[in-house]
Amino acid sequence: AIIRRWVKREVGRDENGKSSGDTGYEGNTYYDGLDAIASAQSKFAFSMDSSSSVIKIQCKEAFSIKTSDSTGGTSLIGITTSTTSFTNLPGAGAPDNYLVKIVGNADATADDFYVKYDATDKVWKESIGPTQTLGFDTFTMPHRLVRLYDTQGTPNKYFLYEPVKELPASNGAPERFGWSSRKAGDDNTNPFPSFTGGKINDVTFHKNRFGILSDENMIFSVAGNFYNFFPISVMTALESNPIDISVSNNEVSILRHAAAFDQSLLLFSDFQQFSLNSSEGAFTPSNVSVDVVTQFESTAKAPPVSSGKFVYFPFKRGEYSGVREYFVDTGTADANDATDITAHVPQYIKGNITKLIVSSTDQMLAVLSDDDTKRVYIYKNFWQGQEKLQNSWSHW
Repeated sequence: AIIRRWVKREVGRDENGKSSGDTGYEGNTYYDGLDAIASAQSKFAFSMDSSSSVIKIQCKEAFSIKTSDSTGGTSLIGITTSTTSFTNLPGAGAPDNYLVKIVGNADATADDFYVKYDATDKVWKESIGPTQTLGFDTFTMPHRLVRLYDTQGTPNKYFLYEPVKELPASNGAPERFGWSSRKAGDDNTNPFPSFTGGKINDVTFHKNRFGILSDENMIFSVAGNFYNFFPISVMTALESNPIDISVSNNEVSILRHAAAFDQSLLLFSDFQQFSLNSSEGAFTPSNVSVDVVTQFESTAKAPPVSSGKFVYFPFKRGEYSGVREYFVDTGTADANDATDITAHVPQYIKGNITKLIVSSTDQMLAVLSDDDTKRVYIYKNFWQGQEKLQNSWSHW
């Protein structure tokens, strides 16, 4: 525990607060009345820092402390593990790495947070609470492929598949960053993202953030830091903080895939499509929303693909599969719609669609099915202005 004192110069006392005949000293330590307790209970140890404004009390057992003074409790403040205000902390003299929880109140602008004293810099720094889990199990998080080149100068290229963790440069691989750990708060003020303990269905990038789809939630990293899913501070709500938002729907909607569309992100569940938007242009936790825009059935076996102003996604039709072309119907309301581009050949693509690949240059969509793995279905279209002049299917 530490006791912060307001030191005031008085007549007849030296700079250490000692007067002639004062019995409060034991050696070079002035206990200011605590020496009797120290003698009666030897398990306590008392010391004072050089500034004479902090008394440190040490004990091997847990204890509570109560202070009082003649100024209504403003001149002598006792602190063990928490206090109600950051201003109660001493500016200097606390033990190095001393951790204190600042407990918020109804009038506080910040929630509960933790600070730790740095004796080298003589400042209190925001910190994580005691006994908190710091980070992820990197082996259960998304992995990465690092492109490497052969060290002998040959044109062969290699890829290193590994968990995403901090690694120095070695064996031709560059230095790599890893998933950031939690550095502030606790499970209440800075909880783990909602995908923790669940299944990751898809990953994406959107507006300088790395995104993860899990269950009914869309989770984005800190802006500009793809490996950090924790706010760097719980004292201040930063615009760059991570985003963790669930879909707005009265039905269970497990998010399967995401695709870029019309300057936003289109999210797919089994029966609905959602649009992730942000007001006022900025993409921040305070102005992001996910709303239902259309309700078309889709299959999760193949992710949707974007091409120009369209998004293509598959769906099942009994033993066969179909493909829809998602677009914005530029009418009076500019509503989103999805046309069945296999409506005239409903029994052409047999089995489940497993892969979609587009070529915007050739205005072509290639489709693979698990029924015949040697067959590639080709969708061709040709537009003139707002009118589609060709819409055909064939196969190789």
